[in-house]
Amino acid sequence: NIGEVLPGPITPLTFTTVGAFLEHAFRSVLGMPPMRYLELLRAHALFRLLRGTGPDAPPTVADAFTDVGVGHGPRFAARYRSIFGETPAQTQRAARAARRTPQRG
Repeated sequence: NIGEVLPGPITPLTFTTVGAFLEHAFRSVLGMPPMRYLELLRAHALFRLLRGTGPDAPPTVADAFTDVGVGHGPRFAARYRSIFGETPAQTQRAARAARRTPQRG
């Protein structure tokens, strides 16, 4: 059980599967399971892509999803919103609006 404290040193042999060891390691070090960590990495990569200003910026949110390896757009968009407080489309629109607004200074 992941919630139990294990006696002695923790080694891969302590667990019955490599997956259980990986799960325990992620929860111990990062406080989250591996899939949640991967989801956060993808969300931040998506945010950077959508805020991108260069010629390599994706033309659509769907293209950006593909670029970061998102398989289920609507579900991921909901998680993205819970992380950043806005939808991926709102992030992209804000970046485009900022590019069109002349900078003062």
